[in-house]
Amino acid sequence: MMTGAGGTGKAMVVHALRREFKRLGLGRLLVTAYTGVAAAPFGGPTILKLLNLSVRSKSKNKVRVEGAGLQHLMLQKFKEECGAPVEEFGAVVIDEISFLDAGILGHVDHGFGILLGTTQMDNSMCGGLPVLLCGDNHQKPPPGGTPWYQFMVKVAAKENKDPVILGPRVAKNRGLHILKSAHRVELKRLMRARDDPDFIEHQLQMRRTELHHPIPDQF
Repeated sequence: MMTGAGGTGKAMVVHALRREFKRLGLGRLLVTAYTGVAAAPFGGPTILKLLNLSVRSKSKNKVRVEGAGLQHLMLQKFKEECGAPVEEFGAVVIDEISFLDAGILGHVDHGFGILLGTTQMDNSMCGGLPVLLCGDNHQKPPPGGTPWYQFMVKVAAKENKDPVILGPRVAKNRGLHILKSAHRVELKRLMRARDDPDFIEHQLQMRRTELHHPIPDQF
């Protein structure tokens, strides 16, 4: 998981990864996101289209029941959206993670498992495909859902029932497993505005969550 404010270089890291994957022959790097606005600069599809999920199915409590028919349909959809079969991809970047909740991540985990035929392997997250979660939690929360970081805190504080006890078919359980397993790296230097220290100060001020009105008058 790579987080950081806008301008700290998250997109530059993704572009560098794509170049290195090509140079080292590691396969294609797939970049996707919840919205088309975030996925388009990398030429990728949205995460819902990629995994043949609808607005309704992404909110379901349990993941889909896998089968040969569903796998065939999803493999076709994946190739249509990405222009290549899933076997040609060496890793996936999921950008804009502030839009995701634990349930969506669970459906994503199971969806890649269906694509790669590894749903029966308990410890194989996302079908065994390396995944980089990328974004900034100070940005927009998921539409109609609870941000994944709030959900994690509520589970840890026992304000929410731990979905682990409900079994592996529960989407939030699978999503929580991914989040707990992620190694988080935070980018802190605002490289995009490195020649404008005043703007950097304003941007840092606007990220102070303890203030009710963090936008300074000078800005």
